[in-house]
Amino acid sequence: MKAISLALLAGVVAGRTTSIRPAHTIQNLRTVAKANALPASSKTLGRNVAAKASGYQHLDGMYGKVYDNVIFRNKNGWDPAGLVKDADAAKIDRYRDSELVHGRMAMLAILGQLFAEAYHPLFPAATGTAWQQYETVNSIAGPMFLYGFMAHVHGQEGLRYSERYESLGKLKEGQQPGVYGWDPLNLGKHLTEDEKAARNAQELNNGRLAMVAALGVLAEEARTGVPVAQKLGLVH
Repeated sequence: MKAISLALLAGVVAGRTTSIRPAHTIQNLRTVAKANALPASSKTLGRNVAAKASGYQHLDGMYGKVYDNVIFRNKNGWDPAGLVKDADAAKIDRYRDSELVHGRMAMLAILGQLFAEAYHPLFPAATGTAWQQYETVNSIAGPMFLYGFMAHVHGQEGLRYSERYESLGKLKEGQQPGVYGWDPLNLGKHLTEDEKAARNAQELNNGRLAMVAALGVLAEEARTGVPVAQKLGLVH
């Protein structure tokens, strides 16, 4: 590793200096030759160490970092399990893509929970909490309703994977986390780069909140047996 460092330093000096003595140049070439003669395992180890050290560095350049030095005191972002610490860029991109997709689903889910508790014309008998409504619909429509829904979800996920991923943990070249090109109202068409970054951070943080909220609604309703929509005055 010392030989590699010396070779790189010599290369930088050579690139910035107008005149280099021939003896120095020959010595540099010998140093590079020795570095190239290192075992493949040593080179691979060096690359792996560099990749592992870049986890938080890659995250630092992404939007949505949670840090306030009060509750979230890690300047690298909220990562209590250390999932990002040794992750490479491809894995972090996969994490962010999954986080955005699940956050969007959760935002729809929390709206669906409250809306369905207040208004359910397809299944008028499905009243009560979200779980009670599910049990009622399942008793009316049978298990095929759930099986059909799960088949649809798995089909969509398979399509998404085939279009965006080249392997289980790596996005295809040119694919960006969470960017699916879906903007039917052209809301982002006239935004500046700074405004887009702000909107992206808002979406990510609202999705995180929605994931917690969706679980919170189910937990609260399981504890009290009272629909949250009723507590909010949406159901009388």
